Amino acid sequence: MIASRAYTEDMNALALFLSLAAPALAAGSGPDALFAEGKSYFFGRGVAQSCPLAIKSYEKAAAFGRVEAMRDIGEIYFAGNCVKRDMPKAREWFAKAAAAGDAQSMTNLGFIYDAGLLDGKRDFAGALPWYRKAAELGQTRAMINLGNMYRLGDGVPRDRDEALRWFRLAEKKGDREGARAARELR
Repeated sequence: MIASRAYTEDMNALALFLSLAAPALAAGSGPDALFAEGKSYFFGRGVAQSCPLAIKSYEKAAAFGRVEAMRDIGEIYFAGNCVKRDMPKAREWFAKAAAAGDAQSMTNLGFIYDAGLLDGKRDFAGALPWYRKAAELGQTRAMINLGNMYRLGDGVPRDRDEALRWFRLAEKKGDREGARAARELR
């Protein structure tokens, strides 16, 4: 029974992939071309600006595994750029990009939880692992947000030294906000 469910899920995933990616393959468009096409539609570069066509192109690029396309879709829904702001959809697309190792999307997920953008309640336990993963990958915004969690005791024990450590790491990467926060905490 489990094997047949897994097979069905695999076939459904393959059907979804083919529905999104096969037309692009037939037209000779790979993920880079589809991503560029999405950017063109989103910004109206050389074509009429069209958010639905931008999202469609990004979705096709994402079906090929183009992480930046996943993140851009998340950012469109996060900001409500040309679509109604939709945090669950933003979270869904950021999670896909984060699962592929995208540190910016991990930071964005952390912020969605930290700011309580899903249900109005701040979720520090949800934010912490995403900030930590992104910070460990070198994402300075995540380092600063993590430092602030330790500085304020948001979801973690208040720890000046740990906050300072994260701020200094951001500072070492050239981040001005990290440098300012480190100076203020010293």
